[in-house]
Amino acid sequence: MSGAIKFVSTSATMVGFNNRPIVIANFYDAKMGNNGPYGLYHTHLVYADTGEKVGGNDITNGGMAVDLDWNVGNAEGELFRDLRDGACWQLRWNPPTTQSGVSSNVWNYTLVTCP
Repeated sequence: MSGAIKFVSTSATMVGFNNRPIVIANFYDAKMGNNGPYGLYHTHLVYADTGEKVGGNDITNGGMAVDLDWNVGNAEGELFRDLRDGACWQLRWNPPTTQSGVSSNVWNYTLVTCP
């Protein structure tokens, strides 16, 4: 909740868009309200080779209400566990597709089985 930024190295790339490796920056803020005492967990994506923002993603926007237990970078992006309920989430790139109903050309969080 201090606002300190933690950088997570990954081997993830944006398949179908470019092959540049991604670094993920995370931080908490102390916002209350709908998120209870947990604040917001913010994710900011940058290219590892230059540090420039991925697509207009802004470090002050968005976020998830989680109580972060642990997180690790991986080949898909970032895997983390919410301490409140033990659920694990994977931040991953969904490559371009024309398949109906499937996330396409976007980063998003998916609930996964914890390792």
